[in-house]
Amino acid sequence: MSVKRKYINVGLVLMGILLLIACQRDTATKDPMQTLLSKMTLEEKVGQLYMRNADDRLGEWIKEGKVGAILNEVDPDKLAEYQRIAREDTRLGIPLLTARDVIHG
Repeated sequence: MSVKRKYINVGLVLMGILLLIACQRDTATKDPMQTLLSKMTLEEKVGQLYMRNADDRLGEWIKEGKVGAILNEVDPDKLAEYQRIAREDTRLGIPLLTARDVIHG
């Protein structure tokens, strides 16, 4: 066997080993979002899709995981309280999104 062929064979073996290493899943560094999603119940996942206007029952709904976002609340104290409830009084502590429906024309 020629020297050139030996180098080619060694190179192919090394590339194969590198390919196998690259294809292995790294279970030690799992995506944190996937970890969070795997902990959520179906009701909590559906609740994250809901955007509600603020009313008297909003704090209760947040505690139950039925709200993922607040629409049109402008009072910073109320927003801070809703965020506190979401982060401290819920099972997973997911913060809320806030939005305003402002149309200019």
